[in-house]
Amino acid sequence: MFLERKESFGWHRGMLLDDATMQVSFLKDLVTLRNPTSRLSFVSYLHARERLVDFINHKVLYPSRAEFHDYLEWCAAQVEDLVRYGTEVTEVRPVTVDGVTELLEIVGHAPGTDGETVLCRTRNLVV
Repeated sequence: MFLERKESFGWHRGMLLDDATMQVSFLKDLVTLRNPTSRLSFVSYLHARERLVDFINHKVLYPSRAEFHDYLEWCAAQVEDLVRYGTEVTEVRPVTVDGVTELLEIVGHAPGTDGETVLCRTRNLVV
């Protein structure tokens, strides 16, 4: 589960200038270096958007920032069932059993509202 304070996915929204390109290879996407056959690769994204042939024929190996943002949005949509947008983490509490911290309890709320409290328990936490 991912808890995200923002209401929706966004990547460098203020830097999506017309004709601005990425400064790194598209092969440094979210997954290719770890698993080149992943369904979340930039090449899979191009194929799903029916842009693979155009991208290859364009002879440019650096996608635009706007296109890379679209790729990241496409990936985010594929895992949206694991993300709680509009949820601000307000507290992390240890869950102790016999004096040993076994889990962490994550407390989240919708920012600026009296929204529902989200409670998650986990063994691992990444901030």
